[in-house]
Amino acid sequence: MNNLKELFPEFYRDELKSDDLSKDVDNIIVLDTNFLLDVIQLPTEVAKNYIKALVKAKDSIYIPYLVALEFNFNKSPIKRRREMNIEKYKMGIDNSFDKIKQSIENTSLININNDKDKFYENMVSEIEADRAKLNQTIDEKIKSTITNEESSIYDDLIEVISDRVGDPYTQEWIDEVEKDGDERYSKGLPPGYNDSGKEDGDNDVRTYGNICYHTKYGDLIIWKDIIRFAKDNSQYHGKKVIYVTDDGKSSKKNDLLFKVGNKTVGPKIHLLNEMNKEADKELYVLSNLRFIRLINALTEKEFREMEELSQLYENLNIRDLNRNKKINKLIHEYDEMGKLSEDSLSELRHREKEISVKRRINLREIKMIENRLNHMTLDEEDELSNKNEIKFLNNEIRRLYNENEALDMELHHNKFSKIIDEFDFSGFDTNDDK
Repeated sequence: MNNLKELFPEFYRDELKSDDLSKDVDNIIVLDTNFLLDVIQLPTEVAKNYIKALVKAKDSIYIPYLVALEFNFNKSPIKRRREMNIEKYKMGIDNSFDKIKQSIENTSLININNDKDKFYENMVSEIEADRAKLNQTIDEKIKSTITNEESSIYDDLIEVISDRVGDPYTQEWIDEVEKDGDERYSKGLPPGYNDSGKEDGDNDVRTYGNICYHTKYGDLIIWKDIIRFAKDNSQYHGKKVIYVTDDGKSSKKNDLLFKVGNKTVGPKIHLLNEMNKEADKELYVLSNLRFIRLINALTEKEFREMEELSQLYENLNIRDLNRNKKINKLIHEYDEMGKLSEDSLSELRHREKEISVKRRINLREIKMIENRLNHMTLDEEDELSNKNEIKFLNNEIRRLYNENEALDMELHHNKFSKIIDEFDFSGFDTNDDK
């Protein structure tokens, strides 16, 4: 007779413990791209916990080649968005001061012209002094607590992972994985089938060096890489492969983790079985924050504080995304109900097409510039002429991002203006307390 647990080992795994992350146990800890990107985009208080965890786990860490490649593709836009957010913050402060100046200029407290002019000059002088002082404080704060800390954290990250990256792929191996992916996705086999129908325009196919791959197979390529590494590296005597990723957090993505309602049970059985058969290893999947908590032995209070900071950052990003979605949904509803006149809709659609074309052109230019920067070697970066070029290219990317943001704002403003102009508010109760 057969042994039940030996026949179906995936259903009888031990619970993962903090000791399993110790280098003495010699398990393999695989990091996903989103973990590495979290280090450079989350608040520095949280990022420091990530670095602390990486230092502890360094000898056990494995980073698939595609994870490292995608990290390098995505790190520059994240840094530039952070710089843009700082500039937007400073512009918001300046706009507030300008509004105060305008309010003082329009004051009716003093009616005598000479006295009014003198009052205005004195107040503006004090406002400008306060503006300069505040801007100086902001610059110092940004430099000390944001720019310097972020640079230090980034340097620490690169130092820890610099020698933990897997071997580059051959095009033949990628082609085999993608061919296998067609069959797996048609059968709904994980991982990556949630991405099988996505279309990402110019980004649907990516090239780097001598390889070319379809982004919809990215998760599968990483998975095959993990299995190959676990199978071929006998020096890791531990029985567990611990995959650290937030890829399964989204309610729309279920090709990695098995879920019942809102509760995550664990990795898909097919993945557990495949890892066991191919590499004789047990697969565990941890979210980024759970990995940090286990390896750093955080208290409940420390973990909740880190979780709240991470959630705050995520909510800010979701808020910006949802704002644009709500605007477009509102316009779509008005279009469907015929609330806006044909002239208004025609004008909006015409300008929307113009803006869409311009945004695509800008994004294409940004991608070309970023490719130039990403392919520049360290020796090239050290040359004075190239340093000037890098500075110019970074400024050009910032200009194009700013232009796209201005185009988005114009489009949203135009849409709202049309709605406000034509919408009948008579049937609405404007009392917010009800």
